Amino acid sequence: MKEFRDGISPPEEKSNTINYCKGFLAYRLKEYDKALEYFSKTNFKLFLTKVMVKSYTLRIFYEQDLFEQTFSAIDTFRHYLKSEKLITEAEKTVHYEFLKHLSELTKLKSEGAKHTANNDLIILRKQIKNMQSNPLGAKNWLIEKSENFIS
Repeated sequence: MKEFRDGISPPEEKSNTINYCKGFLAYRLKEYDKALEYFSKTNFKLFLTKVMVKSYTLRIFYEQDLFEQTFSAIDTFRHYLKSEKLITEAEKTVHYEFLKHLSELTKLKSEGAKHTANNDLIILRKQIKNMQSNPLGAKNWLIEKSENFIS
């Protein structure tokens, strides 16, 4: 980051980009509180980067068992997608699919459904594996999280 920070373009996105990179690194290191702090400092204008921050923030809430925050952020993300005119309908559909599956996983996790092989989980795992796209690694992440329910 230090080496390439001066090459960030446009210059007005420099602070956002650096905070995003620090947040993503903290996320990957499972330093979730630090990641949320960096992500909260971003205020991108471009929809693609906004979607990236929202997606990783959702995953952090899920990882930390912050169920109410997860459901609230899912709802906020849905409203954002609905109102964002620059995102194609196909891209929106991919993100809606992620949000739907994350909502179901969160519901199962919040109910303490760990180590279960019930029909809902079996159907959900099949739906996740059949996702046509893997935006920001979301499909792979959902598969990994759904496997946590298998004993």
